[in-house]
Amino acid sequence: MFKKSITALLLTLITLFLLACSDTTTESDVKPTQSKIVMKTINVKGMTCEGCEGAIVDYLTKMDGVVSSKASHAQESVVVKYDEAKTDIDAIMKTISSTGYKVNGLKENTPKD
Repeated sequence: MFKKSITALLLTLITLFLLACSDTTTESDVKPTQSKIVMKTINVKGMTCEGCEGAIVDYLTKMDGVVSSKASHAQESVVVKYDEAKTDIDAIMKTISSTGYKVNGLKENTPKD
């Protein structure tokens, strides 16, 4: 009988400890982020090789919110997928400009926002 009482007490204490340590965040406490992934094509002048393409892609992939990017010196463009909740096209174009290349706006048929 004494062993059963000790076992029951230990199980109760463990249960209380686990409940106290568990995450007390409820669904109403969590603020959902409205994520919207968009793809835009940007006109970029000055790229002459694959190294130039890689430099732009490296900078863009370090940006919070950029999902993917692909640069083409032959087409003089950069295609970028990004989360509008985390960044915007102006910040992306500014980042490309900061690498030393000339941004000439968005390709036709690519809405700004």
